Amino acid sequence: MKTSLWYPLLLCFLLNFQDVNAQKKYNVLFIAVDDMSTAIQAYGNSQAPMPNFQRLMQHGVLFRTAYCQYSMCNPSRTSVLSGKRPDETGVFQNGQSMRTKLGSNYRFLPEYFHDNGYRTESYGKITCGHEEEISWDYVYPEKGHALHEGGNPLWWIDTADKNEKSTIYGEWTDALIERLKKPVETPYFYAIGFSAHNPSTPTIHSWNRTGNNTYKELLPVDKNGTLTDVKGTGSDNIILPNTPANDLDDVPKIALKKQIKYPDDEWQKRRHAYY
Repeated sequence: MKTSLWYPLLLCFLLNFQDVNAQKKYNVLFIAVDDMSTAIQAYGNSQAPMPNFQRLMQHGVLFRTAYCQYSMCNPSRTSVLSGKRPDETGVFQNGQSMRTKLGSNYRFLPEYFHDNGYRTESYGKITCGHEEEISWDYVYPEKGHALHEGGNPLWWIDTADKNEKSTIYGEWTDALIERLKKPVETPYFYAIGFSAHNPSTPTIHSWNRTGNNTYKELLPVDKNGTLTDVKGTGSDNIILPNTPANDLDDVPKIALKKQIKYPDDEWQKRRHAYY
């Protein structure tokens, strides 16, 4: 069960690099982030610094009252891309077709833009494994997929990449940036998808952006908790939510069957990795 917002969406309307007066329609950059919560800098949490998101917020609109359509990936993405609630799409599981009730002729968001004269391109995760169900003018050829797992919140340090730029997300971002630099003849709808999904596997560079920098501690380098020589900032200053002792009293017992409990110091490390 996901306890955070499924993922927030940012719609950024960017002016063309060419003559503004020559274009009557706005270009659109659609950014989706999987499993991203509001526990970030823009919503008052300084322990999760996101300078690029801050820049977007300062030049746009930040919604402080927003709701997830459904606590699973595919139903929520289908809802956002179709403009219809899950009870109308009939999509309640990740393995279901996005066209369960909508049918083969329904036009999803990028297809709608295409029908109105836009060039549409996809980079990264836009649907939940159903990319073939939506037509695009171009889909960036992914070289592998980001690892996602359910169940217990897992974390370790990504030692294969030196910084975010060399991760799969960095690759997608660079590809889109290069595309944005090229001249276009028609307005565009470009979409890129990132993820904060379990497991959390930050690079050491990313890990060290928050936490207690007055000391270093050994950090695991794989899902088995293997310790080598990788050290990073401590997690003892990561703030945990103030949870009342009776917070779960009104929750049905069946909803607590898979409740996960860890000591505070372990929760701090997992929260640190998520940030």
